[in-house]
Parts: sequence; structure tokens; C-alpha cells
Amino acid sequence: MKKIKVMITLCLLLLSGCSASNEIVDELALISAIGFDLTDDNKLQGTITVPNFQSDKTVTTEVFTETGTLIQEIEAKLNSEANQPLAIGKLEVILYNEKVAKQGIRKMKDVFVRDPSVGSRARMAVVEGNTKDVLTREYWTHGAGLYLAEMFDQNFINGRMPQSNIHLFTFALYSKGMDPFLPLVSVGKMVKINQIALFKEDKYVGKLPEDKTFTFHAMKDNFQDATYMIKKEQGEVSAAVNNIMSTRTVDFGENIKDPKITINIRLEGILREFKTEEEVDKQKVNKIEKQMEDQMEQEAKEIIQTLQELNVDPLGLGNKYRGLNRNFDEKKWDEMYKDLDITANVNVIIREFGIRR
Repeated sequence: MKKIKVMITLCLLLLSGCSASNEIVDELALISAIGFDLTDDNKLQGTITVPNFQSDKTVTTEVFTETGTLIQEIEAKLNSEANQPLAIGKLEVILYNEKVAKQGIRKMKDVFVRDPSVGSRARMAVVEGNTKDVLTREYWTHGAGLYLAEMFDQNFINGRMPQSNIHLFTFALYSKGMDPFLPLVSVGKMVKINQIALFKEDKYVGKLPEDKTFTFHAMKDNFQDATYMIKKEQGEVSAAVNNIMSTRTVDFGENIKDPKITINIRLEGILREFKTEEEVDKQKVNKIEKQMEDQMEQEAKEIIQTLQELNVDPLGLGNKYRGLNRNFDEKKWDEMYKDLDITANVNVIIREFGIRR
């Protein structure tokens, strides 16, 4: 309980102490990204980034990091470092490390939601490792907050990752028959958004690996302009399907009281590049379509197994079921979900093909 109070204290500090209502923008230090970590002694460490736009159109980033247990202590430290009042009106990204996310982020997240200066499109993510390591990288060309925001957005737009932001997380958190998820950021030589963090209510409980993110996206949403890699049994990439348009429907079967759920996924795309020594014709293309269908259906099977083992429903199947059953009981759904018969049916159509290697 003490840990949670510390987290809320820092959030309130950043929000109340950084109000911009009566300030001139040029006289403010606008926070672009915030990260929260837990130290080894279970104190909360907050890292904030402030971009500085130079006259030569380059951007430098100031980083402030403080750890504490009392609001007066943290506030004094931050005020002693910042040369202008801090404000969050341009907040782009909110990061939580795994330790923080496992404890639950509802109250921390709600502090930002209640602040009208924070936009509903502010991106949130969980970080493997420390958020400070992400926010203090030296290779950012536009400042950490803007760079991360653009990295999130291009992954959303290109279909590699399902759309996520503070508004969508909040909607899933408070909706019946649905659990939230967030992008999961890995920190190594490069920072990558390549996994999906799964939540039970507001607590981080598991993840989906990089090779499952596309299929998870196809099981959850309609999207277009994505790319999928078809692999051989040894794991070597043998073909790339581009310009994919994916649509999905969910069928609950004939007996609504005992649903048998089928997620139907239809994908249309272009075979841009493939590795084969055979002459490519319609028959070969049909084989590639079948290979992609089988691969995605196997990935979907593994995803469903993971979700049911964790008893989380980021696909929102319960929310759809609620629309069909006027007697929907969320507690009963939660109990039956892990044993439901859920399968995916994938139909791939390759419209044209190109380069052979």
C-alpha cells in the first residue's frame, strides 16, 4: 500500500506542481515523456524528459530523475533542477517498468486521465528493464518523447502492433468482458516495440512475443497496409506478404448459452518477395497461401492458449458476447472463459506476386 501511495504522490506532484493554466508557454518546461521505475529498495523513481528546440532546428533533451518517499522531498529535488516551471500539456508518452506494472497502474493512469491538459492519444507502454534507460538514450533526433511517439505511431499505422493509447486502455479497463493490453518495449542495443503486455484489470500478468503480434492484431482488429513473414519449419523466412488488408468476424455458434467461438480472419495481400527454386505459378501461390493460413492458425492457437491460461480477454470476446446475451454475467463469463472452445479460421488471398530469390 505504501508503494502505491508513493506512486500517486509522484503523479500528483507532476500534475499539480506542473500546472500550466496561468503560464506563458515560452516560460514553461514542457514534459514530453514520463517513466516510472521501482528501485531495489522499493522506492519509486520518476524520470521526465523536456525537449529544448534550438535556433538551428535541432532538439536537445533535458532529463530529470529523482527518487523519494515524500512529496516534499521529490518536489524540492525537481524544483532545484528545472530552470522553468514544469508542465505536462505536451505529454506524448507514459512508460511503466514491469515491476511497477505488476503492482497495478490504475490509480497512476487515472491521475493523467483526470488532467484535461493530457491528450487522450498519449501513448502508454510497459518496459522490460528500466524506463530511465529508454529515456536517456543519446541517439534521439527529435527528443525522447517525440521520437518514441513517432515510433509507436508508425508501428500502429503499419499494422505491426494494434492501436493503443491512454484512452483505449481506460476504455478496456472499465468495459465489461474485456481486458486491456499495452505495447511492451525491449531495451538492448536498440529500443524496440516488439511485444504485447497483457493485463488482468490493471495488473501486468504476461506477454505475447514478437512473432505473435501480427496474428494477435488480426484476431482483434481490422487493419490494412501490413506485412507478414512466412517461415519454414526451421524458422527461416521464405516469403513476405505486403499491403495486407485484414478483416475479422467473430461467430459464437448456434447455442448462445454454450458458445463455440470462431474468429474468422480474411487477409488479402501481395507476395512481394519469396525464396524458391521452383517456377512460380498459380499452384505455387496457392501453396504459399495455405502455408500462411496454417502458420497463422498455429500462432492463433498458441495465443488463445496463453490468454486462457492467464484468464485475460484483450480480444474483447466477452464484450461481444455481452451484446448477444442480455443476461450476461461478467463474473460467470470470467469463470467460463478459460475453458471455452475458441478457434481461429484464416483465409489468405494473394492478389499478385513479384520478386523471386
